[in-house]
Amino acid sequence: MSPLAKFLVTATVVSLAPVASNARAYTVDDAKEYCARLTNAYKHFVGSPDFSGEQNRDAIGGDAVAECNQGHYAKGIPVLEQKVANAKMPLPARPRDLAEAVR
Repeated sequence: MSPLAKFLVTATVVSLAPVASNARAYTVDDAKEYCARLTNAYKHFVGSPDFSGEQNRDAIGGDAVAECNQGHYAKGIPVLEQKVANAKMPLPARPRDLAEAVR
């Protein structure tokens, strides 16, 4: 892993501390649903093929999708939110309990 990727992963983990402390406020199903919505948004907006047919996805976003697929929602959600937001695309609606947990 490159030094930049390590830095970004570390920064993401550090930024998750407030979210992780509230992680029990929502159900696993809520997190799973939101992670699926984010994954779809990421694949549609960020990871869509460019004009040459190449995928625009990056390794960090791909790792976040994998984290969601493995049930590690606290790791995948913030990264995917950032990727979608950086693409200036709207974030999908959060399940109610999840929205309250991360306020």
